Amino acid sequence: MKIFKFMVLILCLAMFVGSAQGVYPIGITFDTGDMPPDYGLISNGGAYADGSGVWDHDVAALATHFWREMGSAPGYTGPVTYGYAEITVETFSAYEMDVCPIWLVDMDNGINMTFMVGAGRMFLQTGATVLNRPPINNLDGQKHTYAWELNLDTKMVKIFFDGVQQGIEGGYYVGATLTENEYFFGDPTGGEAHHEYWDTWVMGEGVYPEPATICLLGLGGLLLRRRKIS
Repeated sequence: MKIFKFMVLILCLAMFVGSAQGVYPIGITFDTGDMPPDYGLISNGGAYADGSGVWDHDVAALATHFWREMGSAPGYTGPVTYGYAEITVETFSAYEMDVCPIWLVDMDNGINMTFMVGAGRMFLQTGATVLNRPPINNLDGQKHTYAWELNLDTKMVKIFFDGVQQGIEGGYYVGATLTENEYFFGDPTGGEAHHEYWDTWVMGEGVYPEPATICLLGLGGLLLRRRKIS
């Protein structure tokens, strides 16, 4: 039944590739053949996925488990790039910023854009400056989609929860060049213990969301729910 998950994700990614004509997408499903290393990412701090279709991210206090790409993969050219992660949190920590769907870094210039998730909130920051921390309803133990969209020309970023944009409609200015293709996801904080399951991690060129893609994501969720029920 994993073929349903894979095919729906491929269809979604094809929508973006066709419209953006970019060098991406990256479509990690945590199945064998679609693991982070298959896309050039390496483990940091012992991050491990077994190819079963989910990343069981069980992090002890003071530990850092994340996947990183330091510029060796083909880069995004923009001007707009996007990404999302589908995550089910089993246990949040008391530290509100411990699940990181994306951390884009420009090492040469010492600047970054970080998108974090905590209990009941999302966080967007550049450097040490928090730009926005909108409240969200993610305490129900269900899978949720956390997404972002960055315009490399205007340096504006938007964040989304389950397909709905959060915060200011036009987004937030991050003041970062971020063209060196360095990025991380997981938990780079070394904070408190927490536990969640990651189903997918996607990154590509284009805008988020597109109506056709949202429909396909909904279809994928329905098929996966039917699989679990059966």
